[in-house]
Amino acid sequence: MTYKSRPPLRPFTILGSAAALPERVLDNSHFVNELALQTSEEWIFSRTGIRERRVVSDAQTTATLAIDAAQSALLNANISADDLDIIIVATITPDTLTPSTASHVQQALRARNAFSFDINNACPGFIYGLDIASRYLADSQYHTAMIIGADVASRVVNYKSRDNCYFFGDGAGALVIRKAEGPHGLLGSRMETLADTQSLFLRGGGLQNLYEKNGPCYLQMDGHAVKEFASLAFSHMIRKCCESTNLDLSDVDMIVPHQANQRILEIGAKNLEVPFEKVFVNLDRYGNTMSASTAIALHEYLEQKPHSDQTIAMVAFGAGLTSAACLLRI
Repeated sequence: MTYKSRPPLRPFTILGSAAALPERVLDNSHFVNELALQTSEEWIFSRTGIRERRVVSDAQTTATLAIDAAQSALLNANISADDLDIIIVATITPDTLTPSTASHVQQALRARNAFSFDINNACPGFIYGLDIASRYLADSQYHTAMIIGADVASRVVNYKSRDNCYFFGDGAGALVIRKAEGPHGLLGSRMETLADTQSLFLRGGGLQNLYEKNGPCYLQMDGHAVKEFASLAFSHMIRKCCESTNLDLSDVDMIVPHQANQRILEIGAKNLEVPFEKVFVNLDRYGNTMSASTAIALHEYLEQKPHSDQTIAMVAFGAGLTSAACLLRI
């Protein structure tokens, strides 16, 4: 029996997905001409693989992006908010520490039958959320879940420093799944934490409190340490996930990774010995959108209408240092 003929560990169907991206675009010339950072457009692209990223307006927040993505995902799923049992939001840039961003989403959607909560686990948060939601759906009382990744990185990066500001962009992605018997769903998952809290971190509270009372607090990153960790985590996590489910890498049709850095993606594919064509990339248009990254990438891949019964490997890595991977049959 081949792996692809086996039933998923936690079966569900994907009803719909969506992304919410700000209209304002910052291309690499902005950092050279407007911010006068001592760099060049080509240097930024060669270092990161990013040509442009999206940035919120003054009126937009993590919650408004999450709500926009959620509303569009419901439309694409052709269901109402009343059908939702669970709303999970992954974010590290909440408008407020409490109530949760998920509560803001629930209120805006008027999803009166759902319970909601946030995950603060950096860039792997969306995969953690998908794993958690699928476990809830294994319970007989829950049927439909929405998982959202949303962050406004532009409010926590220092645009006066060339250290890392050009890596990041703003956005949100949402996914709606429903319990179903059949061949589709989560085949397996794996989560790890390296227990390194100093290589990538953000001090302070929720953004509203942060800016109204304490002034800005910027994201701090040891670029070398994070790159080294992420380059290894990419291949390590996918291999471990495959091993735990007796899946061969050749059975993976597409890898949908966290869009952190082109070099990391290339090293990860090389370590896995898979052609780079099997790695989905939208990094050049959006940059690193943190918790939203894999959610937006998955949505854009699904929009391409891949053939049914594909096996997707998703992988992400971020502050903590945390990493997550899952195998998803669509």
